[in-house]
Amino acid sequence: MTPKPDQPNSTAQLCEARVAGAQGGFCRNEAKSGSRYCDIHDYRQPFVAALYVETGGAYFGIEGVDPWDEKRDARLYAGPYPVVAHPPCKAWSRMGQCRPELVRGEDGGDAGCFEAALIAVREYGGVLEHPALSRAWKHFGLPKPAANGWAQVFNDDGYSCEIDQAWYGHPANKRTWLYVYGIEPPALRFGRAPFTGRTVRNDGGGGRDQRSITPPEFRDVLIAMARSAYDMNEEAAA
Repeated sequence: MTPKPDQPNSTAQLCEARVAGAQGGFCRNEAKSGSRYCDIHDYRQPFVAALYVETGGAYFGIEGVDPWDEKRDARLYAGPYPVVAHPPCKAWSRMGQCRPELVRGEDGGDAGCFEAALIAVREYGGVLEHPALSRAWKHFGLPKPAANGWAQVFNDDGYSCEIDQAWYGHPANKRTWLYVYGIEPPALRFGRAPFTGRTVRNDGGGGRDQRSITPPEFRDVLIAMARSAYDMNEEAAA
């Protein structure tokens, strides 16, 4: 069970915190208190950070979600919340190896975004999402996802799986790999979803924007997974 945050102690502080949250998506008062809960806002949900997300996209305007878009530069994220991470995938895709400008250096050509996302997931708990067959998995030694369920290797406390986002409302059959850390891997809809008539290459004319969308149902599943890190922390502390 999550603890109930304290009640507002003054109108002035409450207004200041609301302004801070509206301007930067972060509550100053919470930062000062060092708590994962704001001692002014009466949030019904524990906070999570959504990293590498689209400005104004699916993670904006969600209670208890601190969205980090390109402007905020999620590589700079330093806690304290569990995360849902969607690092850029172009440099790690199957076709990325055909573009030399994307594969130079140890970071795979993504300016360190995937590595920073992986560090954040392992430090604060949560889930990282990337397209299936992402070359980042092999590069960073992550567990190879199983066809139906979660996979783990002996030298990594995290788990990986593959899901089809069509199970969660995506208009295309979009195979996706997940890596979780610091949470109990949940039961998901594994295996291939029935064919929708669209793929990420043939999406009915929606283009890249449609292919890269995060369906609300899938977003909510990922947020719930990240929030479950709080339960694991409380069990470990008990």
